[in-house]
Amino acid sequence: LLTKTWLKRQALTPFLLTAPPLSRFRSENMYASDPIAASAADVQQAVTDLLAEYQGLGLEEDKQDKEVSVHVLVRSAHVGFVIGKGGETINHIKTVTGAQASFDKQKSQSEALLGQRKCRLEGTLQAVATAAHLICGVVLRFGGVDQATISMVVAPEACGALVGKKGEHLASLRQSTNTKIQLEPQAHPALGGRLCVLMGQEVHDVVHAMIRICQMDSFSSVSNVPTMPPAMPAYGAPQYTPAVGVGFGGTPPPMGGYGMRGSQGLSQVLATALDFMPLGVPQHDFTDRQQVEVTILLPSEHTGTIIGKGGANVATLRSSTNTRLNIEREEATPGFRRVVLTAQLSGVARALHMLASMLAELSGTATLNLIVSENCGGLIGKGGANLKRLRETCRCQVTMEREATLSDGRRLTLSSVDPAHVTLAAYYALRTLHDPREER
Repeated sequence: LLTKTWLKRQALTPFLLTAPPLSRFRSENMYASDPIAASAADVQQAVTDLLAEYQGLGLEEDKQDKEVSVHVLVRSAHVGFVIGKGGETINHIKTVTGAQASFDKQKSQSEALLGQRKCRLEGTLQAVATAAHLICGVVLRFGGVDQATISMVVAPEACGALVGKKGEHLASLRQSTNTKIQLEPQAHPALGGRLCVLMGQEVHDVVHAMIRICQMDSFSSVSNVPTMPPAMPAYGAPQYTPAVGVGFGGTPPPMGGYGMRGSQGLSQVLATALDFMPLGVPQHDFTDRQQVEVTILLPSEHTGTIIGKGGANVATLRSSTNTRLNIEREEATPGFRRVVLTAQLSGVARALHMLASMLAELSGTATLNLIVSENCGGLIGKGGANLKRLRETCRCQVTMEREATLSDGRRLTLSSVDPAHVTLAAYYALRTLHDPREER
């Protein structure tokens, strides 16, 4: 009786009770520790040490004086010691580098939506790169993170040149800088551009990648791009939702290698993917004894690589998740092959997470195309309310076909740079469809 009364008062559904709190996604990194306590003197000494270590890799002599304005994101938990008491640290960084650095005000749009504050770095490319090196290094030392990360906003008109034909330029940039680079598929209305996340083991590697991007002829400042309040999407419309916890020092999504292609890179992804399952998905759910059959569409261009030499990758996936997996030989629709997974729901979720992680490694974005039956009103909800809740809770793009284009159902597309977000959304969607105990 007390439980029912509490549920009524809180107006919560079982769906939301089992999901991690939305505030966790907005303000914390699922894979990062708390910031390390450090005195102002410690931070000042770190800035001095980092300045001496700065290498300026990839900075071309004829472009080091190029005037640039770069918008980067800093996790809210890190802003305090980056700015310092009374602005002491950020003012010191501005003095020693010659760059201008200004943070958005507290509770700005980017902080409310992403849990991160936008920082504008302006000046010559050499000055901006040095400032980024110092900020990224300070966060790496004192932010409780284990990867150097810079999240920068790229103007929409520069993204084509950054990616290159069939992704060749992006792949080359990853390889030459030893850095993971993930480019969000859509521009964020609160940022005025697309979020580009640079991740690596060393600060000088990610700064090297940032320099290479800024040196592109098509690179332009986003400072003149108007930022608009995010509008509520219409039913079924895609919505931009960035990765959790990215920004200076944010731990990257668990993908193996640094932009590696082929079986070697994917074998590392498979070896670690299940260690980074989202917290909302049970590793072993003893209540879902019923076997479910889930159909997804896999991009034909990546199918061979995902299968692996002699089927090695698929064999690993099957044995690790106890899931039967069948990939059809012929395309179900142009550019996609049908894949059928059969297991308990938690096993299917683990298999989908491994597939999403491999797709993110190959293309920079984890995208799953699930085929759901026409009888999916409970998943959509009244006026698309459940799809909206799925977007907000799992922080990934969610798009549903209005009409079925395949004989076996409608396509539900889930997309994010973080495979964990996509897996969580897929798990909740499948549980709603397959578990009769779930509220429709």
